Amino acid sequence: MPHVIDLTKNTDAYMTSLRTQWQEAKADYAATLEAKKITFSKGLGHMLDRRLALYKPIHAYRPGNSLLIIKGQLNSLKANGKAIKEAATAYQARIKGLGGPAEQELRTILDTIIKDAGQYDIDYVAYKLSGAE
Repeated sequence: MPHVIDLTKNTDAYMTSLRTQWQEAKADYAATLEAKKITFSKGLGHMLDRRLALYKPIHAYRPGNSLLIIKGQLNSLKANGKAIKEAATAYQARIKGLGGPAEQELRTILDTIIKDAGQYDIDYVAYKLSGAE
């Protein structure tokens, strides 16, 4: 079965928007998170920012370039995607029971990050390494 990859999800604008949404959601509920002593220490924001740098050489790859280098970049992207999923899932566990709009909004953005950043990058790498173009 062929992979279907939505290429709009690996544009600079979309990747930046995920980071911005995460920052804004945390800022909106900073007082609630502080009152419940909930901290986010796994570096999810940094991992989201890192995606831009990881995609740059992948987007620049042209036939004839070194396959070893691009495969290394793809493996780094996949590892970052797995780390994003792991961190976002851990954050979801921390906000469980927070209640109200804080939990709902934070859970929504974390779900989006898991799907559109973490799992997307894993699927994108699988697609690229399968030789499908």
